[in-house]
Amino acid sequence: MKKSGNSKVLISLISIISVLLAGMAMTGCTTTDYAIYAKLYTEEKGQHDEAIKNAKQGIAIDPNYAPNWYWMGLAYYRKGNYEEAIPAFKKVIELKPDGVQFQSSYHFLGIAYSKKGNYDEAIRDLNKAIELKLSDADSLNWRGFAYYKKGNYDEAIKDFNKAIELKPTLDSWSLRVKRGWAYYYKGIYNEAIKDFNKAIENIEPKEKDSMRHAMRGKAFSYLGLGDKETAVNLIKQAKSASDYDNNQDLSLIYYAMGDKEKAWEYRGGKGMVGIQVKDYKKENSIGAEVVKTIAGGPAEKTGILTGDVIVEADGIKITSAMDFLGKTRTLIPGITLKIKVLREGIEKDINFEVASAEPLMELDHTIAPILAKKKGKPESVASTPSSIIKSDVDELPAIKAKPNKNSYAIVIGIEQYRQKLPKADFAEHDAKTMTEYLTKTMGYPEENVVTLINDRALKSDMEKYFEKWLSNNVEKDGSVFIYYSGHGAPNPKTGDAFLVPYDGDPAFIDQTGYSLKRLYENLGRLQTKDIIVALDSCFSGAGGRSVIAKGARPLVMTMDKSVIPSNIAVLSAASGEQISSTYEEKGHGLFTYFMLKGLKGEGDTNGDGKIETGELFEYIKPQVERIARKTYNNEQSPQLIAPNELMKQRLIER
Repeated sequence: MKKSGNSKVLISLISIISVLLAGMAMTGCTTTDYAIYAKLYTEEKGQHDEAIKNAKQGIAIDPNYAPNWYWMGLAYYRKGNYEEAIPAFKKVIELKPDGVQFQSSYHFLGIAYSKKGNYDEAIRDLNKAIELKLSDADSLNWRGFAYYKKGNYDEAIKDFNKAIELKPTLDSWSLRVKRGWAYYYKGIYNEAIKDFNKAIENIEPKEKDSMRHAMRGKAFSYLGLGDKETAVNLIKQAKSASDYDNNQDLSLIYYAMGDKEKAWEYRGGKGMVGIQVKDYKKENSIGAEVVKTIAGGPAEKTGILTGDVIVEADGIKITSAMDFLGKTRTLIPGITLKIKVLREGIEKDINFEVASAEPLMELDHTIAPILAKKKGKPESVASTPSSIIKSDVDELPAIKAKPNKNSYAIVIGIEQYRQKLPKADFAEHDAKTMTEYLTKTMGYPEENVVTLINDRALKSDMEKYFEKWLSNNVEKDGSVFIYYSGHGAPNPKTGDAFLVPYDGDPAFIDQTGYSLKRLYENLGRLQTKDIIVALDSCFSGAGGRSVIAKGARPLVMTMDKSVIPSNIAVLSAASGEQISSTYEEKGHGLFTYFMLKGLKGEGDTNGDGKIETGELFEYIKPQVERIARKTYNNEQSPQLIAPNELMKQRLIER
C-alpha cells in the first residue's frame, strides 16, 4: 500500500513538472515548435481554436515557414471556416514546401472552394492535386462532385468510378446518390436505379434528407423508364420516410407524363408570376423577399427587383414565401395581381398579369432529361439553366449612336463543345447580349455584325470571318470590334494561347484551335487603325474559361505585347495564371457583365457623355477584382494593352 501511495505521489510530481516545463517551453518556442503544437491540437485533440492560436504565433516568428500556414488552414477547414482556410492554403502553395503538404493544400483548397459553391476554382485546384498525386482517390471524388454540380455528368461519373477503383472504401451511400443523379441526368436510368437502391440500403433512417434525395432519384429514374405508377408510389414512400411536402414532385411527375390537369392539382394551380422568394423577417416587417426573377416572366416585365419584399397580395397580408407561392399558384392565368412591395424602406404598389406555369415546368431541371427524351433531344441540361437568368445589363441603355456604315464586328460565344469539354457557362448569353449592344447602342449596322454561337463557331468559321470577310469589307477609316466568350487553351510546349472553336480539341490544339498570334497577325494586316479585341476567356489551362490537354500542367501565361500590332487594343478578362470566372447571379461572365455595365453608362466615369476604351477599362478592372475577391475568394485582374490613340477611342457617345 505504501509503495502504491509513493507511486501516485511520484506520478503527480512528474505531471506537475511536465506542465511547468511545457509552460516554460512555450515562452521560448521556435516557429517549428508552434507548428508541432498546432498539428497536435487539430489532428489529435480536435481543439482547432488552439491549433489556430499556436499556428499564428509561429507565423509571427517566421511568416515563411509553410507548416504553420498548413495547420492553420486545416484547423479553419475543420471548423467549417472556409473563408479563412482558403488564404492559408494559398500561402502554403506560394511557399512551395517539400513533401505532402504542398499537394494536400491543393486538395483541401479545392474542397473548400467546392463547399463555397465555387466549382470552377474547385476543379482547377483539384486538377493540380491529382497531377501531383495521380492516385489521389479523395481528390477525384471531390472533383467528381464539382463536375456534378456544374452539370458535367460524364466527367463526374468518370471521377466517381475511378475514385472507387482506387479506394473501395469511398463506395458509400453518399457517392452512390451523387453518381445515381449523374446517371439520371444522362438518361441512363437503369444504372441510376442500381446506385439509388444501394444507397437506400445503407442510409440510416435518421438521415432523412439523404433518404429523401435517394428515393426521389429512384422515383424519377423509374419515371424515365416510363413507369409512372412506381414513380408515384416511391414519392409517397419518400414522404413517409422523410416527412416532406411531396406535392411539387407529384406535380412534376404528372406533367412529365402529359397529365397536366393532375399536375396543376398537385401544384395548387396553374398560375405563375415568375419569381423565386424566401421568407423575410426584419424588425417589424415580414413577407416574401424576391431572390430571383425569371427572364420574360410577369414580375420581370413589370420591374420587380431582387431584394423587393412582397408584403401584400390582392389586399391580403403576406407572411412567408410559402404564403405568397400558395396564393399565386391558385390564380388563373390572365388575371391581374395587385401586390405591395417594400423597396428601400418605402412601400410601392405593382400590378401585373398572372401567366401560365407551363413554361416554368418546361424549364424544371428535375424532369428536363425526361422531357428532352420525349421531344427527341439529347440527354440533360446543366444544373442551373442559364437561359432563365436575367440581369440589369440585359436591358439596353436608352442611348443609340449614329450608324457607322464602316464599322464591323465579329462576336463569338461558345458554351457547348463537340468534344464534350466543360461548359463555358453563359458564353452564349454573353455573345447575344454583346451583339445587341453593338447593333442597338454602339452604332454597328446589323448587316456588319457576324455572331457565331456554339456549333456555328467552327475553326473554319473563324478562318472565314477573321481572314476573308474582314479584309474584303473593312476600309481605311473603318472600325473593327472582336468579342470572344468561351474557352481558351495553351499549347503546353510552346506556351502559345489559342481560342477553342466548337470543334476544338485541347489535346490537338495546334491543329484544331485558332491561335491569338494568328488572330493578331490577320487583324494587323487590315487598313484600319481602330481595332478593339475583347476576350472573356483565359489561357493558362487552370480552369474557369480555359481547358488543357489531359495530363498537361497549367501554365503561367503572359500577354506578349510584341505580337500585338499597333492598330489593336486588347481587353482581356484575366492575367497570368488566373482564371476568368462567371457571375452566376447575373447570368454572364464576370468580365462581360462589368464591360456591358460600363457600356451602359457606368463607364463614363468623368461624366462627359463619352465612354472611351481606357475609361471603360478603368471602370471594369476594380469592379471585377472586387467581386472576384469578395464572392469567389479569387484573384481576377483584367488587362489592357493598347496604344495611346486607342486608349482615347470612343466606344459610345451620348
